[in-house]
Amino acid sequence: MQTQSPSNVLRPLRIFIGGEDHHVRGLEDAIGFLHAHEADEVGEYAEMLLAQMEHARTPEMRARAWVAFETWSQAFGLSEHRFGAYSHAA
Repeated sequence: MQTQSPSNVLRPLRIFIGGEDHHVRGLEDAIGFLHAHEADEVGEYAEMLLAQMEHARTPEMRARAWVAFETWSQAFGLSEHRFGAYSHAA
């Protein structure tokens, strides 16, 4: 099974949390976002995700880490969805 390259997978995200709109454009932005919100309720559930993202070295691992972050942010209702609607989380 062939994994898509990061450029095919990476789609910048807009995340709305705590009254702020964040633009997450890549894995480094996502890691920074998670570190900034470690003390928040959503940060409590991101420890394993953060470890995966920080240890992603190959393009395939980075692509998978990005998909995991994108999925996580959607599961928490933090990112815009297909039609641009936001769920507002605190």
